[in-house]
Amino acid sequence: MTSVSPKKRHWLGICSPASNKTSRRLQHPRLAQCIASEGSAGETDSESLDLDADDVEMDEHTDKTQPRNVQTLPDELLALVLAQLDGQSLLTSAATCRALRALTFQRDVWKRLCLSQWPTLRTQLLPQLPGAPDYDLVRLYGGSWRRCFLEKHKREQRAEISVKIPQFASVEDMQDVDKVVSDTFSIGEHRFCLWIFPNGNPNEAQYKGRVLSVYLVLTDLAERAPNWLTCAVFSLQVDNARDPRRRLEWHSCLTDNKFHRHLNNWGVHSLGSLSMLRDSQQGFLTSSEGQTQPDTLTVSAQIRLMTITFRVVFEHDLRHHHGLGLVDFTSVAELELPFCCSLHDLVVALHCRFPEVLGHFKVDEVVNTTRVWCFNQPVVSGQALRPRKLLKCTKEEQDQPLFGRQLCDGVDIDAYSFCQIYVESNTASNNPTLDQLPGNFVDEKSPSPTTSLTPEGAFRKCHEDAFATLRYIMEGRHLGFICDSCGETDFTGARFNCVVCTDYDLCATCNAAQSREISHRYANVDGKWQRVYNFKDHKGCHAMREMLPVFYGYGNHQHQQEASEGYYKW
Repeated sequence: MTSVSPKKRHWLGICSPASNKTSRRLQHPRLAQCIASEGSAGETDSESLDLDADDVEMDEHTDKTQPRNVQTLPDELLALVLAQLDGQSLLTSAATCRALRALTFQRDVWKRLCLSQWPTLRTQLLPQLPGAPDYDLVRLYGGSWRRCFLEKHKREQRAEISVKIPQFASVEDMQDVDKVVSDTFSIGEHRFCLWIFPNGNPNEAQYKGRVLSVYLVLTDLAERAPNWLTCAVFSLQVDNARDPRRRLEWHSCLTDNKFHRHLNNWGVHSLGSLSMLRDSQQGFLTSSEGQTQPDTLTVSAQIRLMTITFRVVFEHDLRHHHGLGLVDFTSVAELELPFCCSLHDLVVALHCRFPEVLGHFKVDEVVNTTRVWCFNQPVVSGQALRPRKLLKCTKEEQDQPLFGRQLCDGVDIDAYSFCQIYVESNTASNNPTLDQLPGNFVDEKSPSPTTSLTPEGAFRKCHEDAFATLRYIMEGRHLGFICDSCGETDFTGARFNCVVCTDYDLCATCNAAQSREISHRYANVDGKWQRVYNFKDHKGCHAMREMLPVFYGYGNHQHQQEASEGYYKW
């Protein structure tokens, strides 16, 4: 008998009469192939295909050679059969054995099941975030449609509503209608409704009686906590029955999405002129029940709650990680806050979530004791993953949203609203004192100002001492740069770079001394920094841009603290 192709499913018939011998478990010939491939026909949904070794029972009479009455079924055909099942039946089939489980991870199948059960998943692309396709799927379920079905889309943060306004075409019937309030709808524990002013907002003189005004309103204010905060982006439309492409649309922006006790509604004063909307030739009106002439206007809205997920990294996370990279972000704690949260909101939430590390929140001391650094996005910046920027603000700006100010879109926060932060605090639990050494002992190991122009690395300058190198870097130095006036390397403070000359830099001291028009500069010749004379390319009229180093100001903060305590911490 010819061998059977491995791409075919083996259905074993009865090979021998019934026997009184006890049956035992053997490995199905398909299991070995599944263990090696861990795949399925078509595109899978990135889930584990592991199954226990005893998932399939086979009779001991099954011989290593194929029986005569074997029926074969290609994997592709079996996958098409499984694709016709409903979600629960598909999960039941996957639980039978590893062989069938491998064929139940087709992404298109689970996508079809999810879209048929939760229609809001059809419109995942947010107009406010055009570069983030499948926003809900990636953010809530890691990009897996199967996981979305298993969790029954319990994390849904989107809602749609449609409101019909009958007799809208009649000016006489609508002149006494001040406001149309839609039914209340919920997204999790948040409750919203629409306020529609068919004659314009009466509080806005320039719009009253001329346009259609629509607003999204957050309800149940009395049941909320004193300092509640909610963020949502939404889109408002006036449907056009004749040509859907001509519908009127308005989209809120990412910065105008903050709902709180002083502002519980957002919307648009003018969604369309009344003369145009009431014109039956424009196609915005439809016929209501019992009416022959079109007189009903349909207003719809799509709402999406917006949050930022902060992946929080502490000192102990950096110490415990021994693999590739600076830290394993899949194992760090996460903190989810409204998209419009401020730096003050973030710090308060960090203290409430991690009191054992940061201590309890204190209004007067939190600004001086808790510092939050933002990681860069390596894909965008092209730099190594590291804490890039210290998040700070003035007292007047502490209630301003982080997004668009301290957090730059695409640089500090990715398209799917994830942000990595490093949190440091002066509390003993977060910065434990492993040893206390006299200040003069540490000073002996500290790099002293050197006049050598050999381009040594920071590790060599610190006598190959890891702790001294770390402190040297954290002092806020421009590593690898040299001042073309005084020749100091790895200098601290601001660096002033000429926008005209190629690779011409001054330290803050030389720039303040107006040492701009000089006749020499420093260049790396055969591995050594050497002074080059008769340099006349740089002029005093050239503009100089100020550039701050990484960890700018960190060294002064640490030295002031150590000086006040009388010792250094390692």
